[in-house]
Amino acid sequence: MAAPLLKDAVKGARSNATYRYHLGLTYKKLNNLKRARAELEKSIRIDPDAPSAEKASRALNEIAGN
Repeated sequence: MAAPLLKDAVKGARSNATYRYHLGLTYKKLNNLKRARAELEKSIRIDPDAPSAEKASRALNEIAGN
């Protein structure tokens, strides 16, 4: 249920790293790893110093390990 809401949030705030991080995690949970990877990478690029950037990196490492 979260994916459509987060997609709308990202559409309204494309440069919000936190929204993209959470959308990436949602895609990861849905096993849509291609989209998860894309959103997590965007999240890091937008704000590499954000608290979510380190978490996004860990999530990307988990995806790579799958």
